[in-house]
Amino acid sequence: MKNRILILLLLGLSIIACRKEDEPIVFPSQLQAEVDEMMSSSPNLCKISRVEVTEFEGKRYYNFYCDIWSCAYCHFYDQDGNIPDWDADQWNQYFAEKKEIAITPSCSH
Repeated sequence: MKNRILILLLLGLSIIACRKEDEPIVFPSQLQAEVDEMMSSSPNLCKISRVEVTEFEGKRYYNFYCDIWSCAYCHFYDQDGNIPDWDADQWNQYFAEKKEIAITPSCSH
C-alpha cells in the first residue's frame, strides 16, 4: 500500500513539475490600439475577430483578423509593432516555417 501511495505521489509531483505555465500574450502597442479602436466602434466584432500569434526566425508576429475582412494579413505586426516589409520569397518562407504560438480572441486584452 505504501508503494502505491509513493508512486501516486511521485506521479502527481512529476505532472505538476512538467506542466508549463502559459505566458500571457501581450499585443504590440500599435496592434492593441487598432483592436481597441475597432472594439469601441463595433463591439460585436469581438465575437468574430482574433489574433494569431506566431514565431518565425526568433521573432513573434501578430496577425489581427476579422471574419468579415477580405484581407488576411493587412494588420500584421512583429513583436516590436512594425509591419514587415517582405518580398514574396520572405512571405513564402514565413508561411513554410512559422510556428503557431496561439490564437486568441482580439477582445480578451
